Amino acid sequence: MELTSEQGICMECRKTSFFFERNVSLFPYRAHVKDLLVLYKSKGHERLSLFFAELLLPLWEQEFSRIPIVPVPPRPERMKERGFDPIGRISHHLAKMGPVQAMPLLARSKGTKEQKLLSKQQREDNLRKAFFMKEETWRHFFEKDKTPPAIVLLDDVFTTGATLNRCAEVLKKEGVQKVYGLTLARD
Repeated sequence: MELTSEQGICMECRKTSFFFERNVSLFPYRAHVKDLLVLYKSKGHERLSLFFAELLLPLWEQEFSRIPIVPVPPRPERMKERGFDPIGRISHHLAKMGPVQAMPLLARSKGTKEQKLLSKQQREDNLRKAFFMKEETWRHFFEKDKTPPAIVLLDDVFTTGATLNRCAEVLKKEGVQKVYGLTLARD
């Protein structure tokens, strides 16, 4: 049983302050969902990106309609191993399916460790300077003084919130007022 309040906030998150407003996940990170994510991200079943996009679209429409999506970028080392960006691919399908505007505004520096192997504090330390704005892409989407009031970060699994938090911090430094999270699963 999950320990959440009526607002869907877990006990651990109640004690933490984040740069993002809230996160919404499709599934709890359990048996079949874990298996699907492993097939998708590690075993090369890239076709699952469309499946995940089709499941995410109604949730995005219900929770974040008209707010642009920014995919959380993968570690460059994992991107090279996989040969594709799993979250970027899902956001691409979302943009093709409907009114979703997907904007790959963030990049990730080399040398960060895989988050799932780290404690909460190690995760935060690992990501301290991991993400940065792609300035040219930002200028492509927005005029000099036109910052979107809100953005939805798209990622695979929400565990401690460290990844979304660092990405949200980068976006807020650019003037974005509200940042939300949309994830496939919540651990």
